Amino acid sequence: MTNNITQLEAKKRALNAKLKTAKQAAAKAQKAQLLHARQALGVHLAGAVGADTCEAVAALSDALSTDQVLTYLRQRIAPESAPVSLPDSDANASESGHSYSDQL
Repeated sequence: MTNNITQLEAKKRALNAKLKTAKQAAAKAQKAQLLHARQALGVHLAGAVGADTCEAVAALSDALSTDQVLTYLRQRIAPESAPVSLPDSDANASESGHSYSDQL
């Protein structure tokens, strides 16, 4: 009986080690996938607005880093967000014929 328990405990340790390794591999793969998605987003965004120099990419980064833009983007990607109204200055811009994206 003791021998059987010892064998089962050894199997349990081996399975726990395999489980730990699998979880670590899955977490690593998930981090790599997120990094790839972020890089692809950056490439897409830079291409969409014509930011094809280091200076233009830096300017785009600065434009996206404003409180107004960050708040708008956070609201847009919130999982259960209601329709987002554009910030006040964008409402004024749309009256003048310019869209929010023109300000970026």
